[in-house]
Amino acid sequence: MRLIKQLLVALVIASLLEGWWSCDGCLENERNALLQLKASFNYPERMSLFSWGLLTDDCCKWENIHCSSTTGRVSKLSIRRDYWAFEWCFNASLFLPFQELTSLSLRNNHIIDCVENEGFERLERLSKLEFLDLEYNWFNNKSIVSSIGHLSSLKSLNLADNRLESVTDIQGLSSLQNLEFLDLSSNNFNNSIIPLLSVFSSLKSLTLIDNRLENITNFQELDALGNLKVLSLRRNQITKVVDSRDIKIIRNLSSLFLDDNNGDGRSSIQLELLGAYPFLKTLSLMNNSFKGGIFAQEMGNFSSVEELSLDGSSLDEESFKSLRALPSLKFLSMQGPNADLPSQGLSMISIFK
Repeated sequence: MRLIKQLLVALVIASLLEGWWSCDGCLENERNALLQLKASFNYPERMSLFSWGLLTDDCCKWENIHCSSTTGRVSKLSIRRDYWAFEWCFNASLFLPFQELTSLSLRNNHIIDCVENEGFERLERLSKLEFLDLEYNWFNNKSIVSSIGHLSSLKSLNLADNRLESVTDIQGLSSLQNLEFLDLSSNNFNNSIIPLLSVFSSLKSLTLIDNRLENITNFQELDALGNLKVLSLRRNQITKVVDSRDIKIIRNLSSLFLDDNNGDGRSSIQLELLGAYPFLKTLSLMNNSFKGGIFAQEMGNFSSVEELSLDGSSLDEESFKSLRALPSLKFLSMQGPNADLPSQGLSMISIFK
């Protein structure tokens, strides 16, 4: 009798689900939405997302789509056009059927704002969206970026290479209090952006590669980023980093990247008064030059560093000898002009020539 009741319950549930979850392993309304996206994405005779709907109706098997194994709903979606030169009029309503979406990548699409009231702010209805990748879109309207500030569930945001340059361009993002990963690489920001970044107190990783940051004379403005573990300042114009003792951002970092900050080929990056890094494991200083005395003195602050990259950097023998004082160092990479310096006393270290 109990078995019969269980079978009846199963039949009722199956009948309720009929038409909602298709027998093809993909929700019908989500499959239709994906096909609408494909249509909006392609100009006449363009073939982006060619495979969608071609060999199977199961959208979970289409390229760049991932579905939840428990609900069958689309959870990850990546869309990239084959022809970047053409602009794409963004219409947020086309994404609203994907209520289980956690990750959305729209990089390299030349997104423009041309559909009224259908900007990124509409995606706030996708309450599970945590990852948004918008790298290399060159937005025609910087208000597009501000509208992203409505997506309070975001934990990771990539806005690299979008020709952003002022604090005004990203002020609307200040409400993203749950943000843990932020990439603003390859834009045109200068030091004026630093105070604004302090609002992202949950950040674990901050990437500012290839901007116009100059000497950082006071890390105090970033002190609110006490959860930051990874900081990348590669390819800027930083020749001096000073006055940062007893700062939270310094105390908690596990990875610091200061590569390629020797822009004119003559300047020496000065790591003055950096203070101690008790948790720093990875330090990359590639393609820089250093003054021997300062470098030798400051190396004492990196007693916890296990991996050190100095490829392409110019060190004298005094600076090189200071590396022997690093008790935790396990991996040292020194491709380039320093490869022939003597390595005696550097046990458990690999030097690549």
